[in-house]
Amino acid sequence: MIKKTTLLLLLSISFFSLKAQEDTTKAWSFSGENKITLGSVALSNWAAGGANAMSGLISIDYKYNYKKDKTTWDNRLILMYGLNKQANQDFEKTEDRIDFTSAYGYQIDGSKWFYSFLMNFKTQFAEGYEDFSYQTEALNDNGDPFLDPSGNPYMVGATDTRLGSKFMAPGYLTLAPGAEFKSSENFKVNISPLAAKATFVLDDALSARGAYGVDAGSNSRWELGANIDGYWKQTFTDNFYMENNLRLFSNYLESFGNVDVDWVFKLNLVVSKYVTAEFVLNTLYDDDIKIDRMEDGVSKSGPVVQLKSTLGVGLVYVID
Repeated sequence: MIKKTTLLLLLSISFFSLKAQEDTTKAWSFSGENKITLGSVALSNWAAGGANAMSGLISIDYKYNYKKDKTTWDNRLILMYGLNKQANQDFEKTEDRIDFTSAYGYQIDGSKWFYSFLMNFKTQFAEGYEDFSYQTEALNDNGDPFLDPSGNPYMVGATDTRLGSKFMAPGYLTLAPGAEFKSSENFKVNISPLAAKATFVLDDALSARGAYGVDAGSNSRWELGANIDGYWKQTFTDNFYMENNLRLFSNYLESFGNVDVDWVFKLNLVVSKYVTAEFVLNTLYDDDIKIDRMEDGVSKSGPVVQLKSTLGVGLVYVID
């Protein structure tokens, strides 16, 4: 009797577990895009000069969302890594991105507004190197400095290369409770008047320089401020669309009013089922990131607008 009761109980638990799993599965939706973009330049006896080059980019963009009754939970993972190589030179990184966003929402009285909690984590896979500018003494052929009439050495601009980034240097974590306006899956804005943003620099050399706004020798920095996270996708035709991801953050405690900007603008043309052409423009501004550069022969360091654009044709496999 005990065995029969136990078996019946196990069968009942299995049935309700399967039923719950079935209901939960219906509430979840998954879509994804896997893409490989390749490019090359080959020259032979080319009078105008140039160098052979090849490039490659692998990207993954997955969305895993939950929607049932008044509850929504949207998750998006973007992974990208690209390399470029010219003749007689080492491979150089052209793209490196780990970007995960998770947003929970609870609908307010059947409206398009939701109570929300957003989490974003962002870093990169591998080491990246940057050119930096500085001033040094001008030397003659004997290695001695050229001196001005007052006996001071003349200074000239020079450039060198150093480590600029690696995994979790920097790494960014944003925690943003607030409200979200969502008119559709193609347009939503998450607003948090009180968000926490952490910057991690888990590399001793970068930490010692005070890179990415951390105090010299420190591995992290916390900020408290206002955060806006927006998404807008506009479809023009069946095979042509525009997509925007915009993040804005302003620190209440330091230089309030200065806004950090991370904007990714994309135009995508579907050539065929497995081929797409894409233009991507990434605009960054962070008041805590100091860029070393030369302007009019003078070495400067400070925040500037950072731009990166890519244009390519790639092979794509879409999961929907």
